[in-house]
Amino acid sequence: MKLYIWILALLAAPITPVFGAGRQKIGGASVPRFYYDLGPSQIDVSAYPKVQQENYKVFAQTCSQCHTLARPINSPMISRRDWSRYIGRMTVNSKNAPVKPITKSERDSILSFLVYDAKIRKVDYRAKFTAQTASLKEQFAQFKKAHLRQEQKKNANRQSRSYFYSGPSPRPY
Repeated sequence: MKLYIWILALLAAPITPVFGAGRQKIGGASVPRFYYDLGPSQIDVSAYPKVQQENYKVFAQTCSQCHTLARPINSPMISRRDWSRYIGRMTVNSKNAPVKPITKSERDSILSFLVYDAKIRKVDYRAKFTAQTASLKEQFAQFKKAHLRQEQKKNANRQSRSYFYSGPSPRPY
């Protein structure tokens, strides 16, 4: 029975919004969902306390199963409450995805790391993080403009072709 569930989960993976949610494929192009998906996906934690270095390993191994690490690393979330809610959603999502579900100890380690990291990089070095955020938002805006132009061009080409039946009218009964 478990094997059957795993096979179904693997078959459903391409349509599961959680699995591989860092970037979506639209028209063959890789599309980031949020501006913070464009930022760096690693942190130099060598100056962090040993316990936080270990928590970072748990965070990187666990969270990268479903989305890019750039998302939580560059997200604007700072407070323990926000991170707890975010990790809670990911814990629920991991139970429905074809990945190893997030355990209570992993959740605690991840929460501890994200709160500590937010304090160091996003609060203590606010100016640097704010500048990086502004740059990511600008990159994302440019990406969206280019993607929109590409989609409009594609749609214009589609509209020039007739998708409707243009043959003779069917005979009435």
